[in-house]
Amino acid sequence: MIFTSSCCDNLSIDEIIERAEKGDCEAQYIVGFYYNRDSAIDSPDDEKAFYWLKLAAEQGHCEAQYSLGQKYTEDKSRHKDNEQAIFWLKKAALQGHTFASNALGWTLDRGEAPNYKEAVVWYQIAAESGMSYAQK
Repeated sequence: MIFTSSCCDNLSIDEIIERAEKGDCEAQYIVGFYYNRDSAIDSPDDEKAFYWLKLAAEQGHCEAQYSLGQKYTEDKSRHKDNEQAIFWLKKAALQGHTFASNALGWTLDRGEAPNYKEAVVWYQIAAESGMSYAQK
């Protein structure tokens, strides 16, 4: 199966994994993304998804930061960690990721220690970016 991305156009999954292993953050994100879902790589694998998403997120990959933040909010994950979720979602939101802004608002609003004032700020940023359900 062939995947397409800005870095990985027309590469096989083995070639994408090879690039990820060499430190290519876009390839790392793609591998993490696919381990996070039932895909051509394998069945979902939370540990591998966290591993690859975190490598890409640490290099500043905005979508990886958002995805990693979302994974930290999952109730079923053994990695559930509200502080880490807020940390990674905020990094993505500060790069202009609208979904991260909304998710950050939601996490702050409904987390272990709700911070409604800050949640409203992030909901408003998402709403101003055109996210309709953040406008409610």
